Amino acid sequence: MSYDLSPQVIEQRRLAYDELTRRFGQREATRYEEGTIGVQHQENFHYRPMWNPDVEIYDPSMTRLKLTDWYSFLDPRQYYYATYNQARNKTMENLESQLAYVSEKGMLDKIAGDWHNIFLAYLLPLRHYEYGGVTTMTYVARFAYGTSIEQCASFNAFDKMGNSQIITKFALMLPNADQLLADGKKAWLEDAHLQPLRSMVEHSWLITDWAEAIIVQNLLLDPLLYNLLYQEFDRVALDNGALAVTFVHKYMSDWLKDNLRWTNALVEAFLNDEQHGEANRQAIQQILDGWRPKVEESVRPLAAIFEMPRIKGNFEASWQQAAQNVDQNLERLGLNTASEAPAMAG
Repeated sequence: MSYDLSPQVIEQRRLAYDELTRRFGQREATRYEEGTIGVQHQENFHYRPMWNPDVEIYDPSMTRLKLTDWYSFLDPRQYYYATYNQARNKTMENLESQLAYVSEKGMLDKIAGDWHNIFLAYLLPLRHYEYGGVTTMTYVARFAYGTSIEQCASFNAFDKMGNSQIITKFALMLPNADQLLADGKKAWLEDAHLQPLRSMVEHSWLITDWAEAIIVQNLLLDPLLYNLLYQEFDRVALDNGALAVTFVHKYMSDWLKDNLRWTNALVEAFLNDEQHGEANRQAIQQILDGWRPKVEESVRPLAAIFEMPRIKGNFEASWQQAAQNVDQNLERLGLNTASEAPAMAG
């Protein structure tokens, strides 16, 4: 007697959840789509928030910007819990390897003594700047409408926490690390050139419109600050032989590019919405026009840092380049830049 052991293929009866089938038709959904689309609670809420009974506990009116379909925005990186952690684990492994190389070659021992004061003037206090971003993005994650947006904001908050920890890790490689970290906090609270930036961070916590908070932090403040310090000042560090810190600078620059991917995609979704696109454009432009002068006023005092190294940096040229990078991103989105914006009354 012989037996036929040929395989039998059992076809799936359901390729995706009903929500995804209605949206995409009969096709197999990705893990990202399954964990994102249609997850937002929309009905059967038990109570309204006591602190604001005019809205539901999850309410699209928590921002002036609107989407006809709140899932018309999807993260271009396709991050959900697993893929996000895999990506961040890989980048952290690379950075750990680079910092181990710095330690092995004694690069920090070769940095001139004045660079410890320079680190204290900009890098170590920025631990607290990053943590301020955690607070902002945690607020966004709580009140954003649509799981695809909330996920990105949550990951953004975790990233800012990670950025703060990376600066801390670098500080721990320096002599007298405990004292330097304490002095860095004191500098953030007291040093004159950092107070406008600290004020800007604290005022951003008062923004109640979560979409406005994203635009201010992710389209204006982070890009201007990161480009100025981690791109432009990085060249000053290289000119002065401070190679060790450039690994941290590069990590921060690369992170900004990654974070802009979802931010730009979200802004494009608002701008291209068939029903609300034009109203969204006007609102976004108003946010940019109103906040950009404040952002620039908060970052410009960092000019003092460019004067500290032995080989000084050209702050004005660096400032123009950093501002131009911000402008180029806004132009790609079809938005007016600072030079194109109409003058504000008063």
